[in-house]
Amino acid sequence: MNEVGKLIKEALEHQGKTQAWLAEFCGVSNNAVSKWINGSGQISRENIRKVANALGLRASELLNTDTDDSITVGFAQEFHFPENSYPVKPEKKGYPPVFGKGMGGLPDRIFTDEGRVSNGHDEYAEVLSGDDNAFVIRVEGNSMFPKYAHGEYALVEPNTVPEIEDDVLIKLSTGEVMLKRLISRRGGIHLSSYNESGTYDFQDSEIVWMYYVAHPVPSRKIKTRF
Repeated sequence: MNEVGKLIKEALEHQGKTQAWLAEFCGVSNNAVSKWINGSGQISRENIRKVANALGLRASELLNTDTDDSITVGFAQEFHFPENSYPVKPEKKGYPPVFGKGMGGLPDRIFTDEGRVSNGHDEYAEVLSGDDNAFVIRVEGNSMFPKYAHGEYALVEPNTVPEIEDDVLIKLSTGEVMLKRLISRRGGIHLSSYNESGTYDFQDSEIVWMYYVAHPVPSRKIKTRF
């Protein structure tokens, strides 16, 4: 097993996903994924991009390089926490809390107008993150399927600046919050869904905040604090 195969295998196990799921996401056979993992088959740059998208990895991690402009394109604009927000300090084992709902289609609110989380967080996710402000949201709807299924969860890491082709949780000035994929920043912010055609196009002035979404979290990883 080479380094790429090891990373793919570990990410699948951590997220509770199967090789068959990854094969469906990437549009390849189960045998192809098996060969990627055991190192007996070549993986194209296009499929590296698909694997990175599916598993919440950086393409540069799979390529074993610091940067690769043909795979990911970063941007310099910084998105800040809502005014009066507070750092999330999970109370149990350092695990991130579960807040509100993430929209694979339907609107919802994570923060109040004062910038505080609108829902309590009696639940936490048994996942690790280096981001002190990390939290987990529940996915509603299937517009981001197969990567994010309805009723599953997603890990949000606000202190990571999103790059092109990253998944993001975005709040609009209307109060709507959506889980989408960032596809372009030319002339505004352009988003898409995995399971729907068309794009969502916004000007910077319409965006309250945009947070990086690291990867899916299986529902079995969600626990109650009490």
